[in-house]
Amino acid sequence: MTYGIEVLILPVSDVDRARAFYTEKAGFTLDVDYQPTDGFRVVQLTPPGSACSIQIGVGLTESAPGSIPTGPTTPASRTSTIPTATSGCCRNAASATSAEARAPSAASPRAPRR
Repeated sequence: MTYGIEVLILPVSDVDRARAFYTEKAGFTLDVDYQPTDGFRVVQLTPPGSACSIQIGVGLTESAPGSIPTGPTTPASRTSTIPTATSGCCRNAASATSAEARAPSAASPRAPRR
């Protein structure tokens, strides 16, 4: 059995600012920006050529913004750019299955409304 990382959740304090950074400066592709309520929003972004995405938003995690460790043993501290760090950790990730093959989730724009 092969395991791979498909998504990493990054806690941020300003979703719109982070989205702008990743799409306009870092060159990530915007996959999803879904906000069914004021208390929940998921923005999924993927670096070029990567099978791994990041998610930022509201109501995704209880972790505080900026709480992802960046010490000498973390991948982000050994690289010079965010896209390199994300692509590096996900280089060997398995390809994501198609949206049709997966059960709908809150992160999917096709998720049923409740």
